[in-house]
Amino acid sequence: MAIPEHRQLKTLLRASMRDLARNSPKDSAPVVAAVARWLASHPEPGTIASFAALPGEVDLLPLLSMEPGRRWMFPKVEGEHLAFHEIRDPATELLPGAFGIREPHHLTPVIDPRTIEVFLCPGLAFDQRGGRLGRGRGFYD
Repeated sequence: MAIPEHRQLKTLLRASMRDLARNSPKDSAPVVAAVARWLASHPEPGTIASFAALPGEVDLLPLLSMEPGRRWMFPKVEGEHLAFHEIRDPATELLPGAFGIREPHHLTPVIDPRTIEVFLCPGLAFDQRGGRLGRGRGFYD
């Protein structure tokens, strides 16, 4: 069987995710707890990049209150690029932005992405080597 083209693969995976979402529990708590355990066992990374979840994705925002000593960065689409902003209070600092995704308010501090030590990255699928197939424009690639 031929390897599907990038676009075809995304279409197939989106359909699979819709089916999975219909048949899966909506509770993100087990995933959040697993990430929190990993973070607790790795206290050295102080700067973590995360993302505001789309419908059907795991909502990682509870980690901010579970790990308050960390510096949390969230992406904001600025033109053709992502900028990373420090977020302390997601309830007031994350607002609907590009593509309907919650993004940092424009007054939150922009942070050099080279300071990010751990990146919690969204993706449609990942291979065994960590290669990522995203949902859209390749901002995370």
